[in-house]
Amino acid sequence: MNSSLAVYDELSLDIKRDMFARLLVGGSSPAKAYNTAFNDTLPDSKASECASNLVESPEMIRTINKYYEDKKIYSRISRENTAVRLQRIAEVQICDYYEDDGDGCLKIKPMSEWTESMREAFGGVKFLRDGSQELKIYDKLESISLLVKVMGWSTLPNINNVNNELSNYTDEQLKELAGDIEDAEIVEDEKET
Repeated sequence: MNSSLAVYDELSLDIKRDMFARLLVGGSSPAKAYNTAFNDTLPDSKASECASNLVESPEMIRTINKYYEDKKIYSRISRENTAVRLQRIAEVQICDYYEDDGDGCLKIKPMSEWTESMREAFGGVKFLRDGSQELKIYDKLESISLLVKVMGWSTLPNINNVNNELSNYTDEQLKELAGDIEDAEIVEDEKET
């Protein structure tokens, strides 16, 4: 048998197994997942038996578990979840991580005393040449900037999907335009003194 053909068959089989695992995790019945992945039309009882045999392999169990983990993570992704995490980062200050050690010096609080916001904002520890450590937290301004984008606050809302082309005109341009329109009346604002 040609060795390149054997590699192609194994690759094709891996692709089908992977599709089977994705279909199972996606909610398909074992029989349907098997028939779809392997492009078969077996009766449900036979397809279920084949699926059962396939699921018993340790490699398939690992693949299915991986897709279940991916699905759990994906289900937690939302605009609200992201906004909460960004807001937590924006609220934390570097001084939140320190406490007085009793001798007038500062020390890093034990992690067991950290709030959820502190955990979210923690970026790591940088070890300096003199043996000291520098605590790193995520950038507050970048977090706020991302939060503004996630929440859609970076652009003004367009009420009723109407584009106002005149919104960028200066007062002088608007007066000139009004002067060119018949029956237009220019009303000056009264200034308070």
